[in-house]
Amino acid sequence: MIGAGALGALGVGIGTYALTADAEDFFARMLAAELPGVRIPKATLTAYTQAALQGRNPDFFQKIKILAGASRVVGYNGVKAALKNNWGFQLFMREMLTDFLMRSDFFQLADPTQEDVYFPPDASPTRYCGNPFAQFQAPA
Repeated sequence: MIGAGALGALGVGIGTYALTADAEDFFARMLAAELPGVRIPKATLTAYTQAALQGRNPDFFQKIKILAGASRVVGYNGVKAALKNNWGFQLFMREMLTDFLMRSDFFQLADPTQEDVYFPPDASPTRYCGNPFAQFQAPA
């Protein structure tokens, strides 16, 4: 009986931990995993999150909340592995990472592991450079 209570409390704790995650939590984990060692300060992460959420459909917020919670529990790489065959997730990740790289000063830095990446709050989609190689269509 005590074991079941402890297990239930643990489940509630994990659930609460997952449910309190937000988009910034997810993007922090995503960028840390996809750009290991790159210095992304809190202000840059906040500006990027705000820009990434602008003009989205209402269901986007629910999806990002689920991804954020799952990333808190199993880690970003766990979520990425679980959804590796999901084209919608792959498209989302390509779009988000490309958006961050193109709208920040990432490519202007000599070494983004030694200098902070800056994402201006008013970053237009092609503020620093465009990406002619970005692929956002499903593979044939």
